[in-house]
Amino acid sequence: MPYTLITGGVRSGKSAWAERVAGLSRRVLYVATGQVWDEEMERRIDVHRDRRPAQWGLLEVQAELAEPLMEAMQDAGQPWEGVLIDDLSTWVSTVLLQLPEEEWRSEGTRNRLFNEATQLAARLRQSSVPATVVTNETGLGGVALTPLGRAFQDLLGVVNQIFAAQAEDVYLVVSGRPLKLPNVEETFLEEKRNEHHPENASLIEEQSNEWFSGSAERMSQGTPNTKVFSFEESFSQIDLASRGGTDL
Repeated sequence: MPYTLITGGVRSGKSAWAERVAGLSRRVLYVATGQVWDEEMERRIDVHRDRRPAQWGLLEVQAELAEPLMEAMQDAGQPWEGVLIDDLSTWVSTVLLQLPEEEWRSEGTRNRLFNEATQLAARLRQSSVPATVVTNETGLGGVALTPLGRAFQDLLGVVNQIFAAQAEDVYLVVSGRPLKLPNVEETFLEEKRNEHHPENASLIEEQSNEWFSGSAERMSQGTPNTKVFSFEESFSQIDLASRGGTDL
């Protein structure tokens, strides 16, 4: 079943909005990724715990996310009516804080995070239970000043794109106000249809479908920006043909 991704900055109201999307009256499995590192973090966790409905379940995870969640969903005596993962940023930070500094940007760490993100996103789509996934837009605060902070931003940025690529809906929450983001594929196709001759519409759609079907896999390899350029460039023949410059 398609899932919803909700992103935003710290204290943006994204978790509260995600709880409403997940369904306050439903039986929801709440997947908590936050760890109690200090008293301040404990107070943050307490706020989330206190406002969760009584009928919600709780699954606390650490570095492993996909397998514990799938096992909990399968082992439930009564099927859950929803899943809420809150959030991807604390999951990524937990993974990094368990590693020595020399491994923060290693290929092994990238593969571990990106592969698990790709796997979980795909399995959520295949599940019969609707899911809501929360994350942070850490890049809105500028480039971090520490090596750990920069590694966290870079890795989480790709993880967010992996989940967004397969999400049905994506919301950006700012100051408690949710903004539904447009579907990239639909927006691009509409622009191309308006820009080019009708006889090229089928080719445009065919090439875009080929691109988007593998977008999550390419993002999991850590090169989304490079591929976005290739995506735009791949339509150069269509641009020329629509203007009579060359044959398709």
